[in-house]
Amino acid sequence: MASSSRTVIEPVAPEATALRSQGVAHRLLEITTPTVVSTTSDPLLCSILSLTGLASGVVVPITARDTLFGVLCVGSGGHGLQPDDTLRERLNGVASLAATALDSVTLLDEVRHQALHDPVTELANARLFEDRVTQSLSIARRSGGRIAMLFVDLDRFKIVNDAHGHKVGDELLRAVAERLLGTVRDADTVARIGGDEFGILSQGAATSQDAEIVAHRIVSTLNEPFAVRGLTLSIGASVGVTMFPDATDTYESVVSRGDSAMYRAKANGRGRFQVDCPQDN
Repeated sequence: MASSSRTVIEPVAPEATALRSQGVAHRLLEITTPTVVSTTSDPLLCSILSLTGLASGVVVPITARDTLFGVLCVGSGGHGLQPDDTLRERLNGVASLAATALDSVTLLDEVRHQALHDPVTELANARLFEDRVTQSLSIARRSGGRIAMLFVDLDRFKIVNDAHGHKVGDELLRAVAERLLGTVRDADTVARIGGDEFGILSQGAATSQDAEIVAHRIVSTLNEPFAVRGLTLSIGASVGVTMFPDATDTYESVVSRGDSAMYRAKANGRGRFQVDCPQDN
């Protein structure tokens, strides 16, 4: 008799079915052995059968580190399948191999993410920012286009950090990161490149006028008070703007120009921006 089997990986459910899918996931995590499921048995597990087209089957969750990666569902056409010890052992073996492979991929993704992102804000870190700017330099040289880099330095962060401690300081940095992300496009890169310094690669800012609009939004949004742990904190930011590429630009030269422009903005009274090269080449 022909048999059929499928491995089903449950995707993140849309909002309309999120609660039911969470229930399925919790139920699968409770299962420790291959379990026979039919259309008249466990209503949560029955929903898995609708994905396979089987009337009944043996369900084996694919799990590792208390995480559900998917489910192996094996069935036989025309009648119910009753697993013996040999079949159970084989199904457990397949599920275990799949779980190990998927867990390894997940761990590798986690390591890659940690290597390229700031642990406090989850923004890109200096390493990833350098890579993005370097790539943009190459692309802009080939296309003849222009791109803006903005160097953001928080004006009174050290005062807050010293007065209220690092936990408040970290929460404030996360709030700053959230606001910065809200001022740019999805294609742009926001990075934490120092203690209270941020870099923004604005792909959509092709002229200094475009970049000034972005810089104005950043200054305005960071000048608004932050509510952190019952405190109302006002910090503000100084922003340096530079357009690239110039003929001999490197990552270091682009960041240096932005840094210099930021210091001029800070020297002029803080809470403002300064454009390094207002003219477009």
